[in-house]
Amino acid sequence: MGGKQRLSTNVRVIAAASMRLDKFIADGSFRTDLYYRINVVPIFLPPLRERREDILPLVNHILGQLSAKYNKVINALSETVIARVMQYDWPGNVRELENVLERSFLFSAAPIMSELLLPHSNDAAPASVGQQPGLSFKEVKQQAEALLLKEALTRCRGNVCEVAKSLGLTPRAIHQKISLHSIDPNNYRTQEGFKAAHLDKGE
Repeated sequence: MGGKQRLSTNVRVIAAASMRLDKFIADGSFRTDLYYRINVVPIFLPPLRERREDILPLVNHILGQLSAKYNKVINALSETVIARVMQYDWPGNVRELENVLERSFLFSAAPIMSELLLPHSNDAAPASVGQQPGLSFKEVKQQAEALLLKEALTRCRGNVCEVAKSLGLTPRAIHQKISLHSIDPNNYRTQEGFKAAHLDKGE
C-alpha cells in the first residue's frame, strides 16, 4: 500500500453474517452489488441448539485446546455438567460455549469438570428441556451420556480401555454403560483399532 509497483494477488474471501442478508437487500440497507459479489457459495450453519449432536465433540476439542493453553489437564465432564451442556440453548453459539468452558476450566481443580459456570444475567437462555415435551432430567442425562460414549468410541477407535482412560472411568464401568445404551464398540473399530483392543485383552 502506497507503493508504485503493480502487484498481482490471488485471494479468496470468506464472509460471515449472523443475520439473513437477503432481508437487508430487500429494505436497501445492504448493497446489492456487494451481496452478489460475495454470495458465490452460500453455506447456512444452523445455531448450536439445532445441532446438539455437535456439542460434545466441540466440548472435547475445546478442552484439549484449553489444556494445552493453560498446561492443565481436564479431559472429562461430570454427568451433571454433561446434562447441563446438552440442555442449555447456547444463544451465543460456539463462541459462548468456548467462553463458558474456559471460565469453568479455570475454576476447576479436578481432572473432571464438576461445575459449569453459565451466565446468570437476565439475557441468559434457560435450559431447553421444555423444547422436548415430557423429557425428564434423567432422560436428558442418558441422551448426553450416550452421545459422549459414541464420541469417545469414535475418537478411540472402539478401544474400550482407551475410552475408560480418557473419561476417567474403569473399563468395567464403560462396558456397563455401553451395554445400557445398546452401543456396540465393534462399530467404531478400524482394523488397527480392533487388533489393539484384542491385544489389551491378551488375545
